Amino acid sequence: MTDVHGELHECRGLYAVGGGQFVSYGGYNPNQTVQALAYLSAEELLRRTGAGALRPATAGTVA
Repeated sequence: MTDVHGELHECRGLYAVGGGQFVSYGGYNPNQTVQALAYLSAEELLRRTGAGALRPATAGTVA
């Protein structure tokens, strides 16, 4: 079980990022949902460490 940011309840500081956050397969392509969940987890990690905010990548650049 994880919280809304993907952090495991049983082990603070350990995040499940990716398809592991889904409890079952929904029968569709979840790529955008997985990307959004990973982005939210990363934002929370940055907030907790005080590292700042994520910047959206622009076309033609490498983040």
